[in-house]
Amino acid sequence: MFAAELIACENTLKGIKNKGLSLMIIDKISWRMPSVWRPGWRTLVDDTLHVKEKDLSLAHLVSYVLKVRVKGQNDVVLTNAFFDTGSTCSFISEALMQRLNATGHETNLNIRTISNVTEQRKSSVIDDIELSHFDESNFIALGQLFSNKCIDIDVSNIPTQKDVDQFHEFKDVVIPRLNQEVGLLIGKDNFALHKPLEIVHGPDEYFACALCKMCTEVVDSIQNEKPEFSPNREIFMERVNKSIHLTTDGHYEIDLPFKNPNVILPKNKSHAEQRLEYLRRRFLKEPDFYNEYKSFVKDMIDNGYAEKVNNSGECDGKTWYLSHHGVRHPEKKSLCVVFDCSAKFSGLCLNDVLLQGPDLANNLVGVLARFRKQSVAIQGDIRAMFHQVKVSEPHRDFLTFLWWRNGDVSQPVVCFSILFGTICSPSCANFALKRTAEDNKEDFSESTVNAVYDAFYVDDFLDSIPNAEEAIDHVKNVKNLVSKGGFEITKWVSNDRAVLLSIPEEHRAKDVKGLDLSVDDLPVEKALGMIWDVEQDTLCFHVKRKDKPATKRGLLSTINSIFDPLCFGQPVLQPMKVLIQDLCRKKFDWDDPIPPELKKEWLKWFSDLPKLKNFNVPRCYTPKDFGKIIDIKLHHFSDASEKSYGAVSYIRITNTYGQVHCAIISGKTRLVPLNGSTIPRLKLCAATIPAKNDAFLKKELKLPISASYFWTDSTTVL
Repeated sequence: MFAAELIACENTLKGIKNKGLSLMIIDKISWRMPSVWRPGWRTLVDDTLHVKEKDLSLAHLVSYVLKVRVKGQNDVVLTNAFFDTGSTCSFISEALMQRLNATGHETNLNIRTISNVTEQRKSSVIDDIELSHFDESNFIALGQLFSNKCIDIDVSNIPTQKDVDQFHEFKDVVIPRLNQEVGLLIGKDNFALHKPLEIVHGPDEYFACALCKMCTEVVDSIQNEKPEFSPNREIFMERVNKSIHLTTDGHYEIDLPFKNPNVILPKNKSHAEQRLEYLRRRFLKEPDFYNEYKSFVKDMIDNGYAEKVNNSGECDGKTWYLSHHGVRHPEKKSLCVVFDCSAKFSGLCLNDVLLQGPDLANNLVGVLARFRKQSVAIQGDIRAMFHQVKVSEPHRDFLTFLWWRNGDVSQPVVCFSILFGTICSPSCANFALKRTAEDNKEDFSESTVNAVYDAFYVDDFLDSIPNAEEAIDHVKNVKNLVSKGGFEITKWVSNDRAVLLSIPEEHRAKDVKGLDLSVDDLPVEKALGMIWDVEQDTLCFHVKRKDKPATKRGLLSTINSIFDPLCFGQPVLQPMKVLIQDLCRKKFDWDDPIPPELKKEWLKWFSDLPKLKNFNVPRCYTPKDFGKIIDIKLHHFSDASEKSYGAVSYIRITNTYGQVHCAIISGKTRLVPLNGSTIPRLKLCAATIPAKNDAFLKKELKLPISASYFWTDSTTVL
C-alpha cells in the first residue's frame, strides 16, 4: 500500500531510539493512515488484509520513528526513519535523495491502497544507501529503496525528552534532537533491522524494546575512537556548559546533570541510617578500622571536600542520603571511604537519574605516545581532582550523608554533604579542567594551554620537553594555569635532576622526597599503569607472580594482571591467549582443570614469566644527544598465522648528520575467530590494523611525519 501499505501504530506515535532503544507509549492500538483514507477504514480491514482485529498482535503492528545516519556514495546525513513492519518495500523521500545526491533508474511501481485499488506510479530505484544508528559510525547496507515525494509521517508525533522523563523505568532513554522531516521508510524487506533484542516493561501499557544492532561486526582498533556524536553527550554538554561557573574561592561549580531536571526521589534516610548502624557495630569490634575511617572523614571535612548541612530534613524529593563504607587499596593498603551512589532504595539509586556524561579523557595510548617524544620527561598528579569541582548549592542535598558529631559514635548523628562523587564526576572534572584552559588561554602560551588539553589522562599529567630549562618553565606554567580552576598538581617526577631541584620537596613524589639528588638513584614509578624506571629512563614490566589454579579462570587472571597498553609484551602473552581460546573452543568451563598436555605448557610459561622483568624499552624515541631531527617516518609491519594476527609500528628518525634511529611505538595483536578463517583473509585483517594505527599516530603524536610505509609478505594484501 502507499506509504507502507497499512501503517500500524499507537493512537499517538511516540517512537524514539537511543543506542538501539525504541520507546513506544501505547494508549491503544489503532490504524493510522493519510486523512483522506480514514472514513470507513474499519469496515475495510477484513476485506483488505483478510485478518480480524483480534489477530493483530503488537509485534506485527508496532511502528516507530528513529533518528539515524544515512550514507550515500559521497555524503553522510542525519534524518528520521520510519520503521514499519507493515510495508513490503522501503522508501526514500525526494528531499533526502537531494541531500545525498542520490540518483537511480526509473521504474513503474504498483501501489495497492487501503481501498484495495492498485495504482501505477513512476519511481526511482536507489541502491548503495547505508544506514547506522544515530550515535554510531558502523553502517549496514540497505536493500533497494523506492523514491517517493515524501514520507507522510507527522513529525509532531515524535516524542521529546519531556515525554520520557516522567517514567523512571525508562531512565536510560535520552531523546536526540533532530529538526528533520522523516526521510526514510524501512519496510519488512529489511526485516533484520526490526528484530527486537529486549523488551523492558514500564507502568500500565508503556514499554520499551531494544532493537537489533545495525552492524554485523564491530572492529576494535587500537585508537578506541569515540563516537562523533551521541544524544547523551549533547544533552550532558549542554546542561554542564550552561551551569558551570567559577566561584569566589577559585573552584568551578556545576549542577548535577539529571536526566530529568525535575526529578523527584523517594525518601531514603531510613536506609542510610541502617547502613550507619551497621558501621557503628563494626567500629566497636574493630578499633583500628574505626580510627582510620574517622581520620579519613575528618580530613574530608577539614579540606572542604564535605560540609555540614544545616537543614537535614527531607523535602519534596530533593534530598538523597548516601550510604558509605570503607575500601582498602590492594597495594597501598590505605583505607578509602566510598560513598555509594549506586545503593538502591525502592528500586532507584542516585546514579540512575544522572547522565553519566561522555568520556572526555584523552586516549591513554595517545598520552603515552606523546610522553615518549622528547628527552626530558615530567609527571605529576592532580590532588583529589574530583573534589576540586563542586556541585552547585541547590543540588547539594542530593549528596547528603550521615556521620556522628566529631566522629564520636556516642554523639548524635548529623548530616554532611560531599561536594562531588557520582557517576558523572569523571566527565564533570575533565570538563572543568579543559574549561580552565579555555578560560585562561589568553594569559598563557600555546604550549602550556595545549599541555592541559593533551597531556592529562584524568588526573595524571605526563609530558616530555626537549631540555631541562624549558621543562622547568613548563612545570611552573602548567601549575599556574590549572590553579586558576582550583586544581593543584603534586607528586612531581622527572628524569632530569635539575627539574626536580626546581620543584619544592613537598610537591615531589613520595619516593623522590628525601633523596640526595646529587648521589641517589631516581626511583621506579608508575606511568599510567606502566613501569617507568626513572633513573634508566626505560619502560618495563612489573611481574607479580601469584599462584593460580590451572583453570581457564586462573590463566586469564594471570594474563590480565600484566598491564601492557603499548603491547610490548605481546610476544610473551599471546601464546597463552591462544591456549585460553583453545580451551574455549573445547568447551571447558571456567573452573575445569585443564588437560595435562596444556597444563605442562602453562607451567613452563608461568615459570618463565619473571624473565619479562628483564625486558625494557627506552622511554624516549630518540637517543640522548641525537641532535636536530630533520625527517620523521612511520613504518608499520603486519602478519598473520592460523592462530593469531597482529601489527607493530616503528618511528624512523633522521638527524642533520644523516644518522638514522628507529624505535618501537606500539603493537596490536588479535586472535583468530573461534571458527577459524583462511590465511589470506587473516593477512588482510592484519593489514587493517596498521592502516588505522597510522591515522591514529599521526593525530596523537603531533609530529611532522613525512611518509608512512606499510610492510607485509602477503601478495593478497599487496
